[in-house]
Amino acid sequence: MYFKFQKNDAFQDGINIIWKCIERHDIMADINYRVRMLELRGLNRFRPVNESNYKFEERTKSELLVLLRYMNDLQFVIVRDRISMEKKINKNGEV
Repeated sequence: MYFKFQKNDAFQDGINIIWKCIERHDIMADINYRVRMLELRGLNRFRPVNESNYKFEERTKSELLVLLRYMNDLQFVIVRDRISMEKKINKNGEV
């Protein structure tokens, strides 16, 4: 019975890691979008509406910092959880 719970626990950990990886890709897409907006603004191919250029750039940069910190933290959580899951699998045999 204990082994069955450990097997289920490792399986649930794997599912959680997959969802975190999906979230990481979503964050990377947001970062890419904001970097592209800054690039287009720098090339004068994009003009922000209802906002000065300076405010737009500062807001976008602060959003990028928040997203980058979150993605960095999420990456460490993914690695930590994967190591934890692999330890559970190796401790209890193949799942």
